[in-house]
Amino acid sequence: MKKITTLVLAVIIFGCSKNIESEKFQVQSTNKIPPPCVELEYPNGASKRPRTTQGPPSKNVLFVDFDGGTVSGTSWNFYGPIVYAPSGLDEEGQQVVLARITQAYDTLNLIVTTDSSKYSRAKHENRQQLNVTTTWEWFGQAGGTAFIGSFGTGNPGWVFSGLLNYDHHFVSEASCHELGHTLTLRHQAVWNTTVVPCVKIAEYRGGWIMGISYYVPFGVWGIGTASTGCNIIQNDLEQMAGIVGFKR
Repeated sequence: MKKITTLVLAVIIFGCSKNIESEKFQVQSTNKIPPPCVELEYPNGASKRPRTTQGPPSKNVLFVDFDGGTVSGTSWNFYGPIVYAPSGLDEEGQQVVLARITQAYDTLNLIVTTDSSKYSRAKHENRQQLNVTTTWEWFGQAGGTAFIGSFGTGNPGWVFSGLLNYDHHFVSEASCHELGHTLTLRHQAVWNTTVVPCVKIAEYRGGWIMGISYYVPFGVWGIGTASTGCNIIQNDLEQMAGIVGFKR
């Protein structure tokens, strides 16, 4: 598959933006927690998808894959198929992650599952896959990544469990975060609005799921200024509900 040239990659490395086209990541082992996330623009305006009709909770499926596999024929496949390893998490860790995702998305019209058959039975436009894997070298060092607005497009989100030290909490929060991106959410950022033009103080608002929630017991959804501008207010739950709806 040819590389999609219209894809815009905004790689956030401790507050510094890099262009993935012009500079390769250094691949090295580390015990430090990597940058939280790389949010990617999905081509062709996929983040502006219309609201879907609300239905039973099982209509929209979030499939969490801990087992490894192969991804091909997607916008991720710049250089061919991606063979990804299992998560490296034990059964307890997988259950912790699954329970946390389920809790975070409880008010939305979704079912969270590790059952691939439920994903397969769902309509293409009503499903999203998240791969929790130790395989990160094809992409670079980050807690995870996802295309913004890619829910229902066949492009999975990614969480790199090995780079998160297999920590159940870190992997849980990163999973909630990346799935949020697939449902059109941007990072919740911190801005200084007392100056003109406004200045971004931090890419990630502390304690919020769409900021960085590694260091709090549970991240929260919020209503705040998105990373794209101090005048852009993002209501996390309402915006995701614009794609999948709230539970009745």
